[in-house]
Amino acid sequence: MLRRRFARETLAGLAALALLTLPTLAHEGHSHTAMGTIEAIAADRLDLKGPDGKVTSYVLTPETHFEREGRNEGRENVRIGERAVVHFQTKDGKSTAQHVQLGAAKAPSAGGPR
Repeated sequence: MLRRRFARETLAGLAALALLTLPTLAHEGHSHTAMGTIEAIAADRLDLKGPDGKVTSYVLTPETHFEREGRNEGRENVRIGERAVVHFQTKDGKSTAQHVQLGAAKAPSAGGPR
């Protein structure tokens, strides 16, 4: 009886350990998501500052798709400081942006400055 209980507890412990380590195993080739504020943008790179203050660079390719409010958006309309969600894949240590969702466009203020 004691052996059976020990075996069950050991098996449960090993299963829990496996589940905890699963997210840290090779994520290469899977799609990931990052949210933050755009810090810089160039023809081949986008820098995103996350909620933790860390800036991460993403490779931009001709296939990278930009979207705002469900509509295609040109890369030239991306502004420093605006919020974005980057969907990316990591391969060979490089994070390549596949899809960038930009925050809603700010409406012009009525009446101008006061």
